[in-house]
Amino acid sequence: MKILRSIHSLNPATGGPLESIKQSSLVLAARGHHVEIVCFDSPGVQFGGVTFTHIQQNEVMMARSAVELLLEQIKGDVAPDHRVIDFSLKEAERL
Repeated sequence: MKILRSIHSLNPATGGPLESIKQSSLVLAARGHHVEIVCFDSPGVQFGGVTFTHIQQNEVMMARSAVELLLEQIKGDVAPDHRVIDFSLKEAERL
């Protein structure tokens, strides 16, 4: 069976969620299932030889946009309610 799991972050500092998805995914893979994990940003970690498909956000543009919005609000300008910042999908390397 193919199983797709998603998690916001694979940051080891968050502890519980990472450990939970790690352990349960390894068990599922050991039972013959094809498990893929998708997360935001490059996780920078691997377990069990697995790399992760992730959404790479443009953090520099996000920060620049936040500062621009703040400056507009400080000047009294009406800032837009919504801005879209490009991202890219980075697919996991197949082993």
